[in-house]
Amino acid sequence: SDEHPLFAQADFAVAEEDGRLVPRLIELQGFPSLYSFQLLQGRLCLEMVPGERLGFLLSGLDDEGYLRVVGEAILGGLPPENVVLLDLEPKAQGTYPDFSATERLFGIRAVCPTDVVKQGRELWYERDGRRTRILRVYNRLIVDEIVEKRVELPFRYTDELDVEWAGHPNWFFRWSKHALPGLRHPLVPEARLLADFDRPPADLERWVLKPLFSFSGSGVKVDPTPEDLAAVPEAERASTLLMRKVDYAPVIETADGARSRVEVRVMFVWRAGRPRP
Repeated sequence: SDEHPLFAQADFAVAEEDGRLVPRLIELQGFPSLYSFQLLQGRLCLEMVPGERLGFLLSGLDDEGYLRVVGEAILGGLPPENVVLLDLEPKAQGTYPDFSATERLFGIRAVCPTDVVKQGRELWYERDGRRTRILRVYNRLIVDEIVEKRVELPFRYTDELDVEWAGHPNWFFRWSKHALPGLRHPLVPEARLLADFDRPPADLERWVLKPLFSFSGSGVKVDPTPEDLAAVPEAERASTLLMRKVDYAPVIETADGARSRVEVRVMFVWRAGRPRP
């Protein structure tokens, strides 16, 4: 696949150190996020606080520039009808508001892979009553969910197909929590694969147990016990992470007078041939 992920996310916890707010990297994801929904939500948030100078777009982009960059990445220069957003039962997904916004902004339909027809090396779907060729897939399918629900797809990810990927599926595995044990930086909490431990760490209460490739926080144990660690099957220990806990700072004032803890997600588009995202 490509030299780097087309879409990538980095999630930072906001923590406190020596009286200053500091970021702590807690998640990497080589997979598309809510690129359409976030634009609409960000616009609405700014409308709710007129006069507020905070913005949400980075890299010097305005709305128009953002739509251009994201649209080019998703469409790859193809007509919208030949590009599909692929996910299982799209209308049943929690991310459906983003799928709807993606169609509104870019003209791309969300399609369930079980409705796709494979003919030789080609993929087809029905759009407005017409058989329509799929030339590019904006991939939002998560392998864990396919396996968990035992869904039979009409094609395999390893098939030789005349289809482009807008975000190759391999990056879901390569740019992920799996990379965290290899990163050494003050902003990255210590992370180690469960397979690398002979026995539970003495300060287990300071660690979080995370499956590498789960989604939406499934399988995460914030207060793992030695029994939790022992219960992870041998075959899964190399794909399970123990990561140092991060103390989130209560920094956002809320309407009830309390304070909320917060994460910041930075969303990237990294086009081929560009030195940086």
